[in-house]
Amino acid sequence: MIRDMLAMLGNPVDNDTLALRVLSGLPSEYGMLRTVMENKDTKLVMSDVTAKLLRVEQRSLTVAASKPSVSAKSQAFAAAAPERPFDKKSVVCF
Repeated sequence: MIRDMLAMLGNPVDNDTLALRVLSGLPSEYGMLRTVMENKDTKLVMSDVTAKLLRVEQRSLTVAASKPSVSAKSQAFAAAAPERPFDKKSVVCF
């Protein structure tokens, strides 16, 4: 791990700094988690940050698995569409 290499070179990184760096590198989808973790009254510990990130990731995977895929919606729409194309002249715009 980079943290261990830096420590061997005489430039150790403490847990709080490492956790803040990891949080600052997260994409915008993790904005709420980042805000909550950064504003805690206790010092950040990398193991806590990792555990929270894993829980959020697991939750998002569970939610994504329960939603029907876009392709399934598209297939259902295509199946319900009329077989003959509509007549453009019959469309009235107001």
